[in-house]
Amino acid sequence: MRGLALSSPFRVIQITDCHLFGDEAGRFNGVPTRETFERVLQRIRAETPPPGLILATGDLSHDGSEASYRHFAECLAPLGAPVCWLAGNHDHRPTMQRVLNQYPQLHSQPPEYTGGWRLRLLDTTDGEAMNGRVRRADLEDLRNHDPKPTLVAMHHNPLQERRKGVYCGLINSAETLRALLRAPAVKAVVYGHIHQALRQRRGGISLLATPSTGYQSKTRSGKPAKEGPGYRILDLWPAGEWRTRVVRVGRG
Repeated sequence: MRGLALSSPFRVIQITDCHLFGDEAGRFNGVPTRETFERVLQRIRAETPPPGLILATGDLSHDGSEASYRHFAECLAPLGAPVCWLAGNHDHRPTMQRVLNQYPQLHSQPPEYTGGWRLRLLDTTDGEAMNGRVRRADLEDLRNHDPKPTLVAMHHNPLQERRKGVYCGLINSAETLRALLRAPAVKAVVYGHIHQALRQRRGGISLLATPSTGYQSKTRSGKPAKEGPGYRILDLWPAGEWRTRVVRVGRG
């Protein structure tokens, strides 16, 4: 984007769909997810400037085990940045909350300072269903006017679409999109769930899918993904300007 201020931005790094197991040797679709997760975090530690916030958008665990969530939290501690987390359809919420709440660095709500932006976390889980849903109270909150530039984060893809013969995304995607478009301060929506990088535009809002830290799903044409695990960087300026890019790490 043009005309960016010269001041340093507030940096958010999004990670998603880690699918960690309690068993160190656990694999998701053949991918050793602990190994790829740790490799992604090693690359994040080398980022300059470092992140002001880590945003983890669901499916942090695959088996919902206490050990998987503890490993997630302990691996993130060396980064030194606060971590905001959301649940995905594979997460076991009671275990997730009990374990992650033991770590002061991890939060289920945004910290007070997010670079002059409003960060809105939407819980889209509907049990273990592949589809998600935004709750009515959250839709009403989206419609509330807030002059701060706003970044919305969720687990599920906001647009309902067909993948692998089934529909996945938000069941109430049309209603959610209407609420987003009526909120002029919303600049972008980031999500995971589809294990791919994707950028779409609806009205004045960018819809940004971020690749998994582990397994990458096939392309829309059905071909195997060539890219390795990754994460998304979002640089946010107080006046509402922003930039984003996806970073990939080697397959190992």
